[in-house]
Amino acid sequence: MSLDWAAVRATVEGLGVDVAEVLLAGSAPLVAVGAIDAAGDVDLVARGGAWDALARRGQVRSGELGDLVVDLPGGVQAFSGWHGTPASEVFARARRIDGLLVLSLPDLIAYKRRLGRDKDREHLGALARWSSEMTDATVAAAAHQSAAHDAGLHGSGLHSSGAHSSGVHSSGAPVHGRADAAAVPDTAAHRAALPRLRDRRHAGELLAARLGAMDLGSPLVLALPRGGVPVAASVARALEADLDVLVVRKLGVPANPEYAFGAIGERGVAVVDPRIVAAAGLTQDEVDAVEHTERAELDRRSRAYRPGRDELDLTGRTAVIVDDGSATGATARAAVAVARRLGAERIVAAVGACPPDILALIGREADVAVAALTAEPFAAVGQWYDDFAQTSDDEVRDLLGLG
Repeated sequence: MSLDWAAVRATVEGLGVDVAEVLLAGSAPLVAVGAIDAAGDVDLVARGGAWDALARRGQVRSGELGDLVVDLPGGVQAFSGWHGTPASEVFARARRIDGLLVLSLPDLIAYKRRLGRDKDREHLGALARWSSEMTDATVAAAAHQSAAHDAGLHGSGLHSSGAHSSGVHSSGAPVHGRADAAAVPDTAAHRAALPRLRDRRHAGELLAARLGAMDLGSPLVLALPRGGVPVAASVARALEADLDVLVVRKLGVPANPEYAFGAIGERGVAVVDPRIVAAAGLTQDEVDAVEHTERAELDRRSRAYRPGRDELDLTGRTAVIVDDGSATGATARAAVAVARRLGAERIVAAVGACPPDILALIGREADVAVAALTAEPFAAVGQWYDDFAQTSDDEVRDLLGLG
């Protein structure tokens, strides 16, 4: 049996139950987003009246992880929960596509990683490729340019020179290249046609899709507060990994704070680049003053976001460092440097929105660097989000389970 998205929708709608009380799971969400063309069957989670109605149509049995399961005609399996997770939780995280609820990408990725069959690994790879194709804005720019050329719109300033691609392979290796200015036009029409991130949760889902196919062992997901925490929460759920925060502060040259000469982290870690210090003409007193100011802020954030927790020890661990984006790479690179000093054996840097050359820069210091969206021209992280509202301390504490 091979069911494309139209057939999956028809199957669900043909059940004669309230579609708001059923949620597509298994491989059907991959078909829904377009990562694969068809599914062999339809797994769904049902609740309330929908579950009651479907349970009366077949023999209800107990699943391996405590869910109730009923087999229905047409290759449909209905579950009362999803592999040990209550229906209420997966429904709360679900997304809606064409009027149907589907399992969230992090929940789907966790399920596929847990099973680990050949088919599941193929699906994870397909999802990583889909994520890359859907959100690589630089590739979209090249496609936009090519389409304009084919239509004969030479007068618009879109030319075929400088075709290029950038982004991330499903393996996580950055691929980069810069075109000339004409290849990436900065016009309102061009910007409107490019992919965008809905919000930080969306960024986390796309990063989870890229990371889900990688062999990361048992990683520790480290969010850069505050904006990185909602992004990292989705990544941690997909990888079924612990979530913590990596509190770092970059040390900026006083005349240009975005130009970092080093970074500090917990346990007194300080990483200073003497070449930048010399080039900026900083005295030791100036270096010490900047570090003193940033150390006070670092301690405040550590108390707020890691109360009662042991100091981070990353010895021998794979650390997945997550932020909502990186315009200059300074904070991400500082975080990588601090994680190295804390003993991390392998470091994956994962950011929401990022220009391709900065992603490559981060990738020279991390073992792997991935972005949910690579884009240019790039003025600020927030320009590539529909919703980039500030993340509150309360939201951070809630996502970290601090109450």
